[in-house]
Amino acid sequence: MRHRQFSLPDFCNHFTEERIRTLLLRPEMKREYFGHGESLLIESINRMSFFETGNYLLWEKATFFKSSGKVVIENKNDDPLENHSATAYQNWVIETFLSDSVGDIRVEKKNLEGKLAQWLARPDNFSNIVSCGGEALILSDNVFGKNIVYRFHPFSSALFCDRLLANLHVRLKINKVTDYSTQQYDPISANRSSGKD
Repeated sequence: MRHRQFSLPDFCNHFTEERIRTLLLRPEMKREYFGHGESLLIESINRMSFFETGNYLLWEKATFFKSSGKVVIENKNDDPLENHSATAYQNWVIETFLSDSVGDIRVEKKNLEGKLAQWLARPDNFSNIVSCGGEALILSDNVFGKNIVYRFHPFSSALFCDRLLANLHVRLKINKVTDYSTQQYDPISANRSSGKD
């Protein structure tokens, strides 16, 4: 009896929004946050889309103006590089962690803490944990009779921390591989077209 071969689109279609939401709410997916609000703001600036790409490397300081909801990003000499509107997430961080701050809020990249959160799940408590260290959590699963792994690497230290996100509405947007391309990458063809041997 021949076994059916499952393609990449089959796997992508298997992971519906409902399945992914269920996966993200599993007990293994919990972290504890022990940083401060300034680090969350610094992280959020590192994820912003800069008008000039080079400013991502040049920025050292930023000022959040409460009255206007604007963010001025500056270099090490305090020269303004870019002006942005604060994101909903940045406003949430300010209201949650920095509500006692008087006046505008100034952050410096050098004050980013090295480790802000850690996964609470321990491999000896969950048989499906492949790795749980640093910022990433890797879980094993079986889909269509195939052993697969999920790698979770949160872009923000606040993600998966119940204490922080209890009053925050988190939106979920799923980007599947098949949304971008259904073509297979052929390294031999790619090398030929680029003139490499």
